[in-house]
Amino acid sequence: MVKWLVAFGVLLSSVSVIVVLKQAWIARTRRGGQFDDFLASFGPEEHPVDVQRAVFECLRGRLWVKFPVRASDSVEREFGIVGEDLDDAVRSIAQACGRDPVPSDRRILTLADLVSVVAGFPPRGSGTGGARA
Repeated sequence: MVKWLVAFGVLLSSVSVIVVLKQAWIARTRRGGQFDDFLASFGPEEHPVDVQRAVFECLRGRLWVKFPVRASDSVEREFGIVGEDLDDAVRSIAQACGRDPVPSDRRILTLADLVSVVAGFPPRGSGTGGARA
C-alpha cells in the first residue's frame, strides 16, 4: 500500500513539473500578455467582455499565471486546472462578472470554452440561477 501511495505522489509531482515547464516555455515563446492581446485571440464570435475580463483576471491574478494567455489555451494542459479546481474557477469567474452558475453539461477544454460556458449563465438575481456549476 505504501508503495502505491509513493508512486501516486511521484506521479502527481511529475504532472506538476510538466505544467510548470510548459508554462515556462510558453512565457519564453509568446509576446504580448495584456488584456487586449487576450481579446484578440478570440475568433469573430461575440463574447461578453466582462466574462473575458473575469477569466483573464482569474488566471493572471488569482492563479498567478505569468505568461500571455490565449483563447485556445487548454485549461488542463497549460494551467493544470481539472475537476473540482475547474468547478471552483467557474464559480469564481461567474461571481466576478455578476452571473449565477447553473449546471452545464458542456465540456470546458479551452479558455474559449470557459468564456462561452460562463457567458451562458444568467445574470445574478434574475431568478433563473443559483445552482452550482
